[in-house]
Amino acid sequence: TAASGGMDKFVWLWNVATGQMERKMQGHAGWVTAVGFSPNGRYLLSGDRESVVALWDVETGTRLEEFRNHTK
Repeated sequence: TAASGGMDKFVWLWNVATGQMERKMQGHAGWVTAVGFSPNGRYLLSGDRESVVALWDVETGTRLEEFRNHTK
């Protein structure tokens, strides 16, 4: 699985083997500028231009937590 984000404010999960989109996750108010998986691949963090970092469950696409005012 690969993750991407962008100006559309969505986080996208992709099946690397097939090139097909697996999931579109919504919840950011600003452009998604960063994504990263946890070492076990179960969670994903995404950051946006509004200084928000979101924690996602990769399997379900559920947004688990939000961290505001992140500056780095």
